[in-house]
Amino acid sequence: MTRVKRRSHLVNWGVLCFSIGLATVVHASLPMEQLVVVVDDVRNSAGSIHVEICTENNFLRKCLYSGDATATKGRTAVTFEGIPKGVYAAQVYHDENMNHKLDRGLFGVPKEGVGFSNDFKIGLRAPRFTEAAFRYSGGDQQVVVHLKYYLAQKAR
Repeated sequence: MTRVKRRSHLVNWGVLCFSIGLATVVHASLPMEQLVVVVDDVRNSAGSIHVEICTENNFLRKCLYSGDATATKGRTAVTFEGIPKGVYAAQVYHDENMNHKLDRGLFGVPKEGVGFSNDFKIGLRAPRFTEAAFRYSGGDQQVVVHLKYYLAQKAR
């Protein structure tokens, strides 16, 4: 009788370990929640589109999350995974010459396309965080940003 109990006990442990392993495999195979920033009005396919997802504390500076995608004339999407729920703002620029920075001309006017979430229209000042903020609730979500080019494209 003791022998049967031991086997039963071992079988129960085996089932438990198998169940935990199966749950881990199933969890690992679930798709990650994605925040997709769709960048519209990309004027050409040169370089890349750089997107930063910012909290209020780091908005208009180096942000916590950043990503790049090869520029595609018209529309380019940059996908982020693993971003926690919260309130963020997206800041975007078209790095046409691939120097990993936003080039500026006279008086600081951007030479490359720029944009912000909520399609804040840049005038004499940059947006406040609240003007560009959106709530990310987790799951799959899309944010659309329209680029604005302030200087004419150079002939190539």
